[in-house]
Amino acid sequence: IRAAGVLRKKVCAVTKVRDEIAVTRHKVDELIRDLTDSRGRPLGSARPALARSLVPSADVFVVDGEVTFRVELPGTDERDVSVTFEDRYLVIRGQRRQYGRGADADYLRVECGYGPFERRFHLPPSGLDERNAVTEYRNGVLDDTLPMVVKR
Repeated sequence: IRAAGVLRKKVCAVTKVRDEIAVTRHKVDELIRDLTDSRGRPLGSARPALARSLVPSADVFVVDGEVTFRVELPGTDERDVSVTFEDRYLVIRGQRRQYGRGADADYLRVECGYGPFERRFHLPPSGLDERNAVTEYRNGVLDDTLPMVVKR
């Protein structure tokens, strides 16, 4: 129970930093949009604008002794997503692809991100049982749930 309290505090601190980064990223994206033409090229230049980085939103929460990492991946096919554990990190990688008529269109405005993405979540050295993780993908939302290890 004490470990859950410590984990909650760390999750809250990480969430606050993540939210600040998201706000800053949004402001930078708005600035870039204001400085590019309708095809995403910098104003006054024929060079293409920098590709938008794709960073899926995530929530991390604790319910009934399990920690769930929920990542929003709208428009991403389940086959294009992988979940691994690497050096005390939960790593979610994937690719959001353009499909249908939009793949070959001349865009007037680009706000959706496409391409590869990766989210990494640091796991504590003990306290979570990654061997018994359960991953579910429904309606563009990935849940990876890890049981908490109870020390006695």
